[in-house]
Parts: sequence; structure tokens; C-alpha cells
Amino acid sequence: MVTEIDVNDDFTLEVFVFLDGVRESGRVNMFGAAPVLTEAYGMEQGMARKFLGLWMETFSDRHPELR
Repeated sequence: MVTEIDVNDDFTLEVFVFLDGVRESGRVNMFGAAPVLTEAYGMEQGMARKFLGLWMETFSDRHPELR
């Protein structure tokens, strides 16, 4: 099981772009988006929450134009 997520990893960047799209769609409250990751990527719920948390933590750094 992966405990650390590398924000520069290609897979992590792919997940972040995916989550950006989910956010832009407005169909999902992002605080409840972990199940979307489990469905889309087949990851366990705990790992999906870690990716989602890291996405939230880094969002403003990745999208300074939205501050």
C-alpha cells in the first residue's frame, strides 16, 4: 500500500487533472469526491481520500488564477 503520494508523479498529475474536471463539471461536491476516484481508478477508499486531500491542499498552488 502506498503511504506517500508524489505530487510530480505522472499518475498523480493524471488524477489531479481528472479531479479538476470533476470540479469544473459541478456535478459532485468535492468533499465527497473520493467515491468518484474509487470508481474511475479502482483505488481503495482510503487511498482515494489521500489523493483527494492532496488535490485540495495543492489546488491554489496549481491554479493561482482562481485565488
